[in-house]
Amino acid sequence: MEREELQCIDKEILDKIIKCSNKHNKKTVGNAITYSENIKAYYEYLKLVCYFIKVLSLSGNSFSASLILKKLTDIGTFSKNGSFIRQNTANDITGFWGLNVIEGSGVCRHVSAFQSDVLTRINMLSDVLYVNTGKLISDDKVVKADHAINIIKYKDVIYGFEATTGALFCLETPSSLKEMFRDKPRRLIYSPCTDMAVKGETLKQVSEKMNTFEKMICKETISKEEYDYIVQLANRAITVNESLIDDFKEASKKHIKKIVRK
Repeated sequence: MEREELQCIDKEILDKIIKCSNKHNKKTVGNAITYSENIKAYYEYLKLVCYFIKVLSLSGNSFSASLILKKLTDIGTFSKNGSFIRQNTANDITGFWGLNVIEGSGVCRHVSAFQSDVLTRINMLSDVLYVNTGKLISDDKVVKADHAINIIKYKDVIYGFEATTGALFCLETPSSLKEMFRDKPRRLIYSPCTDMAVKGETLKQVSEKMNTFEKMICKETISKEEYDYIVQLANRAITVNESLIDDFKEASKKHIKKIVRK
């Protein structure tokens, strides 16, 4: 059954979504052909990244792994020249946004895609979620996205994880998330239309996603003490494994050379 929150998506809006989705798919297919060897090398490199993250994230949960990935991304561990700059890249690889992390620059959609590419390959729930931060005014009666985060699961509870900051969000309603453990928490609004346009999800799929979100609202969330403990473990995983990280970066060079576009 279609959720009440989605009833504003009429035929006119659906036509716009389909048009945007077709445009996105066309770019994705074009990139898949143009950069086929780079993409193949990227997927091969992900195998090494996954193994490395499993070694560092001994607790084996997606929150810990997400934090470690975020911290390593920030210091350029996965990027050419050992440096990652947070800026909107002019040479976007639509459909394969994780590659931009390897090339050394990007914003929320790139780091979120990279996190999802890694975590899904080690059998952890991770999906990119498009949201509105309140800075972008929505029209057409629908929510437009100006930000991307990840959906992760910890102890059977779904959370939003912001790969750009490491912030954790709990589901407040089926379509909104609230930042945890902050005096002035931010709120993010889910944009199902962007999911449909960018990820090709159907109205039924986004409705089912919101039904799943609704089930999370009544569940007990992580305590501040447990949150702080996992953050501490993630920090420690970085600081005590500097030599291992250096070895990984050395092993990464031959992969990165094949991934980066000429």
